[in-house]
Formats: sequence, C-alpha cells, structure tokens
Amino acid sequence: MQNSLGCLVQIVYFGMGLLQIGAIVGGITDWWGWPWWLAIFVATPVAYIPILGTVVGIMGAIRSFDCSLLFAVLLFCWPYVLYVGLIAVGGLGTLFSRNGN
Repeated sequence: MQNSLGCLVQIVYFGMGLLQIGAIVGGITDWWGWPWWLAIFVATPVAYIPILGTVVGIMGAIRSFDCSLLFAVLLFCWPYVLYVGLIAVGGLGTLFSRNGN
C-alpha cells in the first residue's frame, strides 16, 4: 500500500509539473513575446521548483488560459492542501496509537 501511494504521489507531482510547464510557457509567450520553443527551456526548471513553479503557473494560467484567480489557485494548490491533510491524519493516527498503549 505504501509503495503504491508513493507512486501515485510521484505521478500526480509529474502531472502537475506538466500542467505548470504549459501555463508558464503560455505566460512567457504572452508576457515577453518569446517563441514557445524558447519558453520551454525557461519553464521546465521553473515548473519543478515547488513554490516558485506554483506561483508562476498561477500567473501564467491567469494570463494565457484566461482563468480566474480562484480557479487558477485551486488548480495549482490542491496537491498542497491534500498533502497537509494527509500529514495531519497520519499525525493524528500516530498520536492516538501512542495513547492507546
């Protein structure tokens, strides 16, 4: 179970990175007028930097995909909310299992 959950987390992280690359490439081409093939070289490393990739991805989605701010934030921040929730549930489980002994 733990190995499959780790694999799922990596797949989700990779997929979110691809989506962020698309948003960042769109933002760079709209902001600076660079061709898409050049913007990919800038967007790829930026997309996988955790906080920076999220913020620039949100800005790119707003600019190039014409997303609302709320939708763009929900699109790129849901994994962080999910991870915090899973960590909290795991911590509560550990806390209660220690008290039960």
